[in-house]
Amino acid sequence: MDCILIDIHTHHAINTEERDILTLSSYSIYDTIDESSYFSLGIHPWDIDNHVTDCALFLIQNRIHSPNCIAIGEIGLDYVKNKNREAQMYLFKSLLEMANKNEMPVLLHVVKAYHDLLRFKSLNSTPWIIHAFKPKGSIMKSLENMNIYFSLGVREILWASKMDTLQLVPLDRLFLETDNSENDILSVYELYSAKSGIAVNSLKKIIFENFYKIFTVK
Repeated sequence: MDCILIDIHTHHAINTEERDILTLSSYSIYDTIDESSYFSLGIHPWDIDNHVTDCALFLIQNRIHSPNCIAIGEIGLDYVKNKNREAQMYLFKSLLEMANKNEMPVLLHVVKAYHDLLRFKSLNSTPWIIHAFKPKGSIMKSLENMNIYFSLGVREILWASKMDTLQLVPLDRLFLETDNSENDILSVYELYSAKSGIAVNSLKKIIFENFYKIFTVK
């Protein structure tokens, strides 16, 4: 396959006419899922309801066997929007064990929780992708030797450029995303290119290779 643009995380509907873009759509278990294209499935830490955690796990387990479900997520820990850490950790631990059992990468949402996040890495041997990642030296130092990838969107690229930390993310662990923004993925590549000095075609090759290190897809 020729190198194509890869949007590793989006909440937008897929434009099926864009044949030169590979998109990984992120769904909650309660969403209407388009299973005709690649997707990830999980429950966001903002959406955890103490009364349905076991039900959520059951629903996810029954849906991740779709041929186009290639990752679990987004899942994670958020200590700003959700104060119930016990419920978050229970669900997070259970989903990591599910990812391990099914040999699926994990797409992560992490806010003010890196100190606890790292305690869970030993439970899971599959790759992690931290989405909406803002590179900081202190965080990168603790993550650099782990099987973890980093995905940036427009907000994170602009923030990292302002803080002069864009170069902290190793290129062999870089992804780009649209998430829930109004930007298309090409504009994200172009912004990263403008801020890093790396040509868009070179970025396409780098991220394409990163994708196929993690995922086995046609």
